[in-house]
Amino acid sequence: MNIIWAEPYQIEDGITAVWGIKDIVDTLAWRYLDHPRHMTEDEMHNHLHAISVLIDMHCEKLMDTYCKVYQLNEYASDEIKAKRAELLNSLANPPKPKAKSKPKAKKK
Repeated sequence: MNIIWAEPYQIEDGITAVWGIKDIVDTLAWRYLDHPRHMTEDEMHNHLHAISVLIDMHCEKLMDTYCKVYQLNEYASDEIKAKRAELLNSLANPPKPKAKSKPKAKKK
């Protein structure tokens, strides 16, 4: 399997890209509130839906980058997957505690 790793700075790039959507929302608010031609409800709905889809795509890309950086899901090597499986198995089936021995009685 050929895995492409990502760098942590790419997560910052993704967060910055999402902030760019804020500018789009600000522009939509200007268009709705201050533009001489009033927007219809359908126009506003279409614009809001497009922004929602845009945010969803940005978040999906950001999550994919996060998984690459931390080698999660399909980006984990077989060795890492085996270690995680071992860890999860040990958490699901913890060793039984040893029985405490009774204290010996003191001789009088």
